[in-house]
Amino acid sequence: MLVTGVVAGVEAGLLIGRPFSALAVGVPLLVAGGAWLAYLLATQTNRRKPWLLELEREHARAADRFEREPETAARFGIYTVVIWGVTAAAFLAVGSTVGWLWALLPVLLGVATFMLVLARMLFGRPVHGGEQRVRPVP
Repeated sequence: MLVTGVVAGVEAGLLIGRPFSALAVGVPLLVAGGAWLAYLLATQTNRRKPWLLELEREHARAADRFEREPETAARFGIYTVVIWGVTAAAFLAVGSTVGWLWALLPVLLGVATFMLVLARMLFGRPVHGGEQRVRPVP
């Protein structure tokens, strides 16, 4: 809502040319977004329940795979360079041929590929024969 208020205000003020409309549209959305954020911050849940602490410990063991296996971290670094190199080349190629608006598509695909590779490298297969699994949340 905060972003919507700012965008609506700028759009009404600059594109339509009516600054009063910018205030009439943007300020209520901005205030409502701020109130909603304050409510969410004031009513956050207790994150120290026993089952959650146990789940955090399990995830902490799974997330330090790069520290336990330096070869996995090195392989991930190589994959990262390749993914972002190809993404940058595709961004420039698509931007200069098709149009810069379409050039965002290779960036989105690069981010998606990077996140999938990260998930696979961190949580993909068992580590040195040990079973790696995550318990369902009760």
